[in-house]
Amino acid sequence: MTSSTPLKKTLWQAFVTRNAAFQQTGMPVSPSIDRFLLVAAMVLASIDAIVYLSSGYHAGFLKINAYSAQFAPFFLQNLTFVGDTLTILALMFILSKNDHRLYWLIFVTAIIGTIIAHGLKESVMADRPPAVLPADSFILIGPKNTQVSFPSGHTLTVFCFAGVMLYYYRAWWARFAVFFLAAAAGLSRILVGVHWPVDVLAGAAGGLLSVYLAVQFCRRYPQGLGLRWQVFLHGVFVVCLLVMFDHDGGYPDARTLSIVLGVVGLAMAVRRYIWLPAKTGNSV
Repeated sequence: MTSSTPLKKTLWQAFVTRNAAFQQTGMPVSPSIDRFLLVAAMVLASIDAIVYLSSGYHAGFLKINAYSAQFAPFFLQNLTFVGDTLTILALMFILSKNDHRLYWLIFVTAIIGTIIAHGLKESVMADRPPAVLPADSFILIGPKNTQVSFPSGHTLTVFCFAGVMLYYYRAWWARFAVFFLAAAAGLSRILVGVHWPVDVLAGAAGGLLSVYLAVQFCRRYPQGLGLRWQVFLHGVFVVCLLVMFDHDGGYPDARTLSIVLGVVGLAMAVRRYIWLPAKTGNSV
């Protein structure tokens, strides 16, 4: 590569070359992970049904919510913010290792997850704790949401993240870490007082099911690995990172975390799309 090669052409060629490599590789294949996602989703859904049928829709909320007093509101606001859609997209971009296949899988997972979450929310139309319980009977941290409780969208989103990461992180400790984070973020929805335990279990099941269905779709339809799709998807992620600078999801104490994720994500974008290609001709 000569020094006269325009920088713009160099950056574009590095992107095209990397994308072509992922097109040849194809979507990840792991029957064992596929089975785990499907079985785990079924188990969580079964537990959810048992809890609901045996103890009612509001079962366990007050006991779990009472533990909020053991944690600082600042901590709980940041923990529950992890389940925010933009937060998850920022985390996935940062942790993706610039794997173009991941962006296609995330996109399809997000669509399926949105259909499941909002389809159930609008069908069930369950009231949240603030609409049912006296204000002095539980701890509420953050916005007073009152409607469309089932399932927990934050929990579904963060379990989508955990499920997708299974295909890209092989180390047991990394997999444990993402699922521990997902479980903690899901639990936080009860601790901040905006979801019933039944909502959280359903959200976890819905998230894993969304990933399972998305993986099957992406393997069958790999068009999302095409160059035009990838330019679009990378652009979407960069826009999400920019939005993080003015976003807190209704939890003011999480604003700093949002800005940090935006800064780190944009730094990663500059490294992947500009600095490394300009230096070596390749992006990572």
